[in-house]
Amino acid sequence: MTAADTPVARTAPATFGQRGQWYEQMAAPLARRHLFNLCQSWELRTPRDRPTVRAALAELVRRHEGLRTTLVEDVSGALVQRVHEVGPLDIPADTVADPGTPMLRHPLVGRVARTPFDLRRELPVRFGLLCGDNGFVRLVLCVVNHSASDAFAHALLRKEFHDLLGTSPHLWAGQDGSRAQPCDIAASEHSPLGRRRHQRTLDHLRGKLREVPVSSGPAPGAEGITGKKSRTIARLDLHSAALRTASRWLRGAERISLGALVLAPFSSLLAAYTGEESVPFKVMVTNRFEQGTGASMACMCQPGLTVLRGSSAETVLEAARRCQHELLTAYHHGKYDIKAVERMLAEATAERGPVRLERLFDCLDKDPGDVPETAPSASELEPLASEVTCSGTFQAHGTEMTLRVRGHGSEVLLTLLTDVDVLPEHAAQRVLRGVESAAVRSCLGPPPTVAALAAGLALTPAAGSGPART
Repeated sequence: MTAADTPVARTAPATFGQRGQWYEQMAAPLARRHLFNLCQSWELRTPRDRPTVRAALAELVRRHEGLRTTLVEDVSGALVQRVHEVGPLDIPADTVADPGTPMLRHPLVGRVARTPFDLRRELPVRFGLLCGDNGFVRLVLCVVNHSASDAFAHALLRKEFHDLLGTSPHLWAGQDGSRAQPCDIAASEHSPLGRRRHQRTLDHLRGKLREVPVSSGPAPGAEGITGKKSRTIARLDLHSAALRTASRWLRGAERISLGALVLAPFSSLLAAYTGEESVPFKVMVTNRFEQGTGASMACMCQPGLTVLRGSSAETVLEAARRCQHELLTAYHHGKYDIKAVERMLAEATAERGPVRLERLFDCLDKDPGDVPETAPSASELEPLASEVTCSGTFQAHGTEMTLRVRGHGSEVLLTLLTDVDVLPEHAAQRVLRGVESAAVRSCLGPPPTVAALAAGLALTPAAGSGPART
């Protein structure tokens, strides 16, 4: 829906959420920008005529400025939001003549959902109508760009649309003051509820900070402004088709994400080797990009999450479910302004002392593929097992451990950068093989317990080359 011919009602600097989405989408290849589309299908229990449905959709766009906002860079390079006046909506419609045909397989669905938005010229919302052979609308397609809405707000739009259909149009304008929560990112960030959500984020991060041991001072051997210690780092890589196949099945069967499927056994095996009771990680949330470079910045990278050691009887899937809850919470709180988070960290440091989080977790899998209909067999998984490769050691000033997970088509790539004084190469290889083995064994039979997995890989505190860490 082009906004170029619609007058601009007002302009304002882009909000934090808008800037983050803008830079991320501009950095993405054009062929993948449709992945930033939030797609919903709204089924009408009682089919309605097209004019009534179009009027309700137009009212949604009138009410929410974020749905008629374009983003442009001004002469200084700063990102500006332009809120347009209400204009006519071009809403395509088509007919599904055969009532037995699934509506979501109609070609109109793909055209509406998989076309990327031009955020400079188009409104960030797109609709489509699918009608029965009598011409009445049975299904509404609503696609919103992530710069204007998130999943929470999208659900509110659906509810509001159905409420509009159940209300006489002459009463619509009178409802404007009764809508408690705006349904777009820009308004939500400045609304009372949005500010309360932001405060809950800061409270959550303060709690996370209390889980991390306080450092008595700079790490031994730390140098420079960053206070990073010179380390001997080893890089290990695992390209695993077995982990990709297993993760797709477990995502559907157990509702466990790839990130949790990797981080939970990794943390458990690391704790078994070092003797730690908990393993704190920073979490990289890559929803903000440096202007003009496409380089990702950690919108919320500390404090992230702490994977606690479970009981000896806990299975790897039970550990993954606990870890997934922590990851989802971290990602949810990662959408807010890093400046406020940095101020909170400074206040906490002044109150409690310096905190050093020396481990980083980063997972990115934007094209995970379809969930298989049946569980993979041993003949499908075991030949896919991969070897861990090590590129040798090098000297660097950095964190003691970084674990990156990347989904690439038919493979998952695990990259581990580890301080060999904390987790040496031979133990790191066993840990990465253990991560793959945990996923494969969980598909082929009862999931192994964390303790059994560690014992099978000879990963125990006694096997560690250094003292147990607290």
